[in-house]
Amino acid sequence: MTKPAPRAAAAPSPVRIGLMAALTAILSLAILLAPRLGHAAVAVTDADAIGKWITDKSDPAGDYAVAAGPAAGTLRVMVPAKAMGRKVGETLTLQRVGSGQFVTPKGGTIWAKLTVTEPRHATFQMKHDDKTGFGVIYVLLEKP
Repeated sequence: MTKPAPRAAAAPSPVRIGLMAALTAILSLAILLAPRLGHAAVAVTDADAIGKWITDKSDPAGDYAVAAGPAAGTLRVMVPAKAMGRKVGETLTLQRVGSGQFVTPKGGTIWAKLTVTEPRHATFQMKHDDKTGFGVIYVLLEKP
């Protein structure tokens, strides 16, 4: 039987280990601190929110309309009657609370929120609870 020849194990240089550790730390920090494109806030102006918003291209009765409000930083949202399940739609005044976010003032029977996620895409949420009924609306809106 032959004995295997002993092999010398080469130890990595301390300078090389330090350099690799520093490079790993720098790359890790760069990845952690890099902005994520999917989570970046979209700078939306009031003008981006104003206009016609649709839920279904083939059903114009479900179109929402957004216009400038009575004061700066406010919008008027015309909710279609079809969305509310009534004969008459509703006009709401919303106030800016953040970048691309508009909410009704507190204290009313209707709570609504318009969030413009991109210049041509938005979500609209609404809850109303009064003597005539209770309803919840959550729709995705798109500009034609």
